[in-house]
Amino acid sequence: MNINNKKLLLILFITSLLLSTCGKHRQTHVCFFYWQQNFTLSSKQLKYLEKLNTDKLYLKFFDVDWDETVKDAVPLAKIHFKTGVPADIDIIPCVFITNRALEKITSHDIPLMAQRIVTLLKTLQNTYNINHLSKLQVDCDWTLSTKQKYFALLNQIKSLEGQLTLSATIRLHQVKYSDTTGIPPVDKGVLMFYNMADLDDIQTDNSIIDLSAGRDYLDDLPDYPLQIDIALPAFSWAVLLRFDKVTKLIHNVTLDMLEKMTQFEQIAKKRFKVKQSCYFNGYYLYKDDILRYEDVEMPVLREAAGMLASKIRNQDLNIIFFHLNTYLIEEYSYEELESIINRFH
Repeated sequence: MNINNKKLLLILFITSLLLSTCGKHRQTHVCFFYWQQNFTLSSKQLKYLEKLNTDKLYLKFFDVDWDETVKDAVPLAKIHFKTGVPADIDIIPCVFITNRALEKITSHDIPLMAQRIVTLLKTLQNTYNINHLSKLQVDCDWTLSTKQKYFALLNQIKSLEGQLTLSATIRLHQVKYSDTTGIPPVDKGVLMFYNMADLDDIQTDNSIIDLSAGRDYLDDLPDYPLQIDIALPAFSWAVLLRFDKVTKLIHNVTLDMLEKMTQFEQIAKKRFKVKQSCYFNGYYLYKDDILRYEDVEMPVLREAAGMLASKIRNQDLNIIFFHLNTYLIEEYSYEELESIINRFH
């Protein structure tokens, strides 16, 4: 073979290698959180999941909170299955642990707390004939004062179930300031790309998602030592302000519902003032209360996906939308969510 032929073969080899590398797409999985106590899927929801080729549901099995009466961390809001789970969808149990529970419990009681969590998970799975405990996600917004106990709890859970794939939710500030907040001892992290701005600040327009704030936290994401999945917001709520203080969150609200209330007066974009005391969505509102409507519009969600896609290292990515309910499937078509997923390829 002469030199020119060798050069030609080398060029062809390098070209094919570059083309195969450039053509390599990230493998993405469409997933949803299910954060309601009673698990039930309508035929419309099932069809929605099928169209999106959903292969995972992250189900909150229970909360763990501190009970002042018994002076102990106790499980609350245990899941109840009213309908079965599709056979082709993997169920990932989730446990939400309040920071208060970690503040109150002693380090000595951490092993017992871990044992109770694992035992209850297995009991619920056996009761409802759910697949055995092989994966678990723990959701906790730990602080510097509870970091040591929280990480010890995660280690205890892993020691009880050696084959368990354990993941933990990660807030944006826990990525940016990981040297201080620490890295949880888990197999995987799930970055919660929502609840960014100060909910309690009356000047806040949208506490769910604020891209200018979120962008500031992403520079350190490529160097975060855990493999990261992404949780994206697909929900809305109305923030009730009374005497310039946040009083409660009203869920399952749409902008259309607010605009149709004759007792409300729109005073700014997505802000409403109660003109006459009334009931709204199960809550009694007083005259002069303010409702701040917060949602996640598609252009914002697309931009968020684009921002995140370039920062994620792993080639196999779970994209989890929070959360599956009637509102989500009515406000976001499956084609729109597909367009979000495609941003990560």
